[in-house]
Amino acid sequence: MGNTQLCTKKMMSFFKAGNDEHRQRILAVISQYKSLNSNQILQHLRIAQPTLSHHLKILKEAEFITSEKRGKEIFFSLNKANIAECCGDFLKAVKN
Repeated sequence: MGNTQLCTKKMMSFFKAGNDEHRQRILAVISQYKSLNSNQILQHLRIAQPTLSHHLKILKEAEFITSEKRGKEIFFSLNKANIAECCGDFLKAVKN
């Protein structure tokens, strides 16, 4: 019968992480400004710091975002290569 799963575990984790209103808003803000630290992200959202940290951790684990330490601050950016890979792999799976 063949493979009955459309998505790999990595893709499922990726899509699950993206399926949250807070995380969608965080991604939109990061996308607009390219690279932000947590305080800068909080200026655009009405959520508490611990909530933001929780969602950033999930996004980072799913490889939606990357982090880079600059001095004492950590800046977050979209992981465009992984986003393109996961979305591209999903489209390939759907077309087959």
